[in-house]
This record gives sequence, structure tokens and C-alpha cells, in this order.
Amino acid sequence: MIINKLILSCIFFIFLLYLILRANSPSFKLRNLSISYPSTCNKIPLSLAESLLHYATTNRTIQQQHAEISVTLRVLEKKSPCNFLVFGLGHDSLMWSSLNHNGRTIFIEENIHWIDKITKEVPSLEAYHQTYDTRLDQAPELLSIGKREDSCKKLVGDPRNSKCPLALTNFPKEVYEIEWDLIMIDAPTGAYYDLPGRMKVIYTVGLLARNREHGETDVFVHDCLSSPITHVDVTYDGKWILGTTDTYLILVCTLFVDENGSIKTNFAGRMGNKILIPRLLNLNPPDSHMAGANKFCSAQFSWV
Repeated sequence: MIINKLILSCIFFIFLLYLILRANSPSFKLRNLSISYPSTCNKIPLSLAESLLHYATTNRTIQQQHAEISVTLRVLEKKSPCNFLVFGLGHDSLMWSSLNHNGRTIFIEENIHWIDKITKEVPSLEAYHQTYDTRLDQAPELLSIGKREDSCKKLVGDPRNSKCPLALTNFPKEVYEIEWDLIMIDAPTGAYYDLPGRMKVIYTVGLLARNREHGETDVFVHDCLSSPITHVDVTYDGKWILGTTDTYLILVCTLFVDENGSIKTNFAGRMGNKILIPRLLNLNPPDSHMAGANKFCSAQFSWV
């Protein structure tokens, strides 16, 4: 009887020792670690996962370059989640919405068919249709109105109450009622004379940014010349170097002769030692067709 008890005690002791050793073994700890779950969920948000999947499986090129996107990204890093208003809808819209994760990003687009196309691809985007009544070739007159009309010089709390002809008063109500932390103007289109251009949008956004009650609004204007500079040339008198688009010139730098008789540029970097702020020039209508390399040497133009 005593022997049986001793045998049972030994068996129990050996089993207990086995359990202790097993619990302290690395393989046992690893198995327990692999099946343990955190108390909170750390999965990537669904919206970001969809964005990664979208851009990983498409070969479409977005509208802006890396350097341009990086400028806006630095602001979003400080302000997001925030209220982000974007004029223009495109293949980069999902990116902007994702970079403002947990914020509100609204897109204003002039092409209703383009809205249908993009929102079918990305249903989560919040986009509104907007029409415009301007033409790009009205830009000089609109600039004159802005300088001439007293109503355009007055600050108003709501652009809908402005009497200035440049103020847009028919945007969706969200545009006026939300205080925007960041506004990007990448629309409407303005590559040709009969397209709306961005004159009124820029003025209206200026009112929205200046008149918010709290905080500050960062504003970015993309494609500010409506079309890229395509040529660079020297004017007929040899004093100015100009870049040209279709109807506008931008003063890149000036030329001067130093004490040794060498022609130098009044520009920063390797070409000179003093930077000038680029200035926009407007070709007079009769000479607009002369825009292009070596074609505006005798054209008449004025400061904008």
C-alpha cells in the first residue's frame, strides 16, 4: 500500500515537474505569443488600404510632380486631419483624400462627366459640380475690374454677400460654411482662350481665406500661368530674357554689362548674384500670335 502511494507520488511529482519545465520552454512561449491578441486593433485604416491598392494596380500618371506634391504634404503633415478644399478632380484625388485621413476633403469640378468617371472608380470621394461664366481671354478685363471697382476692395465675411463682379456666389453651400485649413486651386481649366480660367476662383478663395474667424488658411495655386513656359528667348533690345506660354510672358531675368564688358544676368545661382521676382507680362492682342521662340522680338506688351 505504501509502495503504491510512493509510486503515485513520484508519478505526480514527475508530471508536475514536466508541466513546470514545459511552461518555461522557449517553444511553449513562442506558441503562446503567436496566438495572443492585443486588446486594441492596430490594422491599417480601410481608406488607406484602398488608396494603396488603387495606386499599386494602376498605371495612370497623376497631375502634379513629386516636388509639387511634397509642398502640400508638408502642410498636411502639420494640419491634418483638417478641412481641405480642392478645386479640380482627377487621378490624384484619392491621394489627397488619403493624406488628409480622418479630415474632410471636398473637390469642386467643372466637368460633370469627369465627376461620374472618377467617383465610379473611387466612390468615397466627396465631389461637387460647378459651372463658370468666364473665359481665359477675359483675364485682362477682370484684372482691371479688380483694381478699379471699390466693391472688390472691401472685405466681406461671406463671399455670397460681396458686390464685386469677381466673387463667385453659386458654389455649394459647404464651400462657404466650412472654415478651410487648406485650399488648393488646380481648376477650372485654362489652357485655351474659351476655357474659364481661374481668375474668379482665386479672388473668391482669397475672401474665404482672409475672412475665417479662427486660425489660418494655406492656399496653393497650381498651374498659375494656365499653361507651362514653353520657350525662353531674349528681347529685341537685349535687356530682358523672357519665358513664354500662349498669351503671356514671364520676366525670368534681366541682362547687364559688367565693368569688363561681359554680358551677365541679374539672377540668382550660377548665372548671377541677385534674384528678381518674376513678373507677368501681357502681350497686346495684335501680337499674341507672336508668342513662341524668336517670335516676339518686336511685340508690344505691358505689365500686368
